Amino acid sequence: MEILSTLNRQLNVVLNQQSLSQIEPNWWHSLVLEKLTFQQKSFAQNLPTKALDQLDLSALLRVADQNRYDISNQ
Repeated sequence: MEILSTLNRQLNVVLNQQSLSQIEPNWWHSLVLEKLTFQQKSFAQNLPTKALDQLDLSALLRVADQNRYDISNQ
């Protein structure tokens, strides 16, 4: 299970380094919340704004996957 927590931390680093805010000014809503499943979105809406580090691995993977084109162009 340690490998999953390491992957979670590293994906968080990558998403933050790719600076989602440079892709879209309203990135938390359009690039994160709008890309999550209903359950993930419900959880994320109760977090402090822009708290990527609070999302689980599944949510981070979904954000990365759903935004892969924009991230790769960064």
